[in-house]
Amino acid sequence: MKQLELLDWNPPCLVIAFPMAKRVGKVRRVAEVRSVKRGAAATNY
Repeated sequence: MKQLELLDWNPPCLVIAFPMAKRVGKVRRVAEVRSVKRGAAATNY
């Protein structure tokens, strides 16, 4: 039986940005603040 090298194994990946259903208020607030800002302030936010 061949032994796998440590870096040969690639586990399956699952990316979850954040649970949207529980963050609706936060997303709305960020959108509200972002819609008011302009230029560099908007980019930095």
